[in-house]
Amino acid sequence: MKIIDSHCHLDDFFYDGRINEVLENAEHALVTKMIAVGTHGKDWQFYSEFVKSRGNIFYTVGLHPLLVSEHLRDIELLGEFLGEKSGPVAIGEIGLDYHRLPEDQMLREAEIKLQQRIFREQLAS
Repeated sequence: MKIIDSHCHLDDFFYDGRINEVLENAEHALVTKMIAVGTHGKDWQFYSEFVKSRGNIFYTVGLHPLLVSEHLRDIELLGEFLGEKSGPVAIGEIGLDYHRLPEDQMLREAEIKLQQRIFREQLAS
C-alpha cells in the first residue's frame, strides 16, 4: 500500500533541523507523496523552493483564515505563486474559521467580514 499525505506542514521541521528524520519516517510508513499546506506568504516562499529538489512533495498556497489580519498583504502575492510553472497544486489552506473570534462584538464582526472577503478573493484566484 502507498499513502499520500494530503495535508502536512513541513516548514517547522525544516527550521528546527528535523526534516530529514520526518521524511525518513514518512517513507518508512509508506508515505510516497506529500502535499505541504501553506498558510501565509512566508510558507509559500519556503515551499516553492523546498519542493524543487523533491519529486514527491507538492505544495499549496492560501491564507489561513486565522492569519488573515496578520498577513493581509500576502494576498497580493497569491497570483505570483499560482502563475509559476511548477507552482502549487491547489489553493489552501483557506476558508472561514469563527472558532477563535474576538469577544468584542465590533471586532468580531470586522474579522468575520474580512475572512469572508479574503476567502472570496482567494476562490476567485
